[in-house]
Amino acid sequence: MKNPDSFRRIVAGIALLAWPLLEFLAFLTAPPGRSHAPAVFRENATTVQVSALLYLWAALALIPVTFALAHLLRRRAPRTTRARCSC
Repeated sequence: MKNPDSFRRIVAGIALLAWPLLEFLAFLTAPPGRSHAPAVFRENATTVQVSALLYLWAALALIPVTFALAHLLRRRAPRTTRARCSC
């Protein structure tokens, strides 16, 4: 890794694009119906597992997204980035 800043920007950019895509795909693969009855999960076991996995990956993609957005706000909101201690 020659340039860590470049690596962080690439990871943040990929995460900013992947997060909504993963959320949308998880929504599309969710089992049909409005109820969360066990029968629905038994009938559509594969789609439930795929949807859960996509939701999990979307949640994990939120970590670099949060860091990327915090980095973008660093110059705009300097008061929130400085840690103040009244010790």
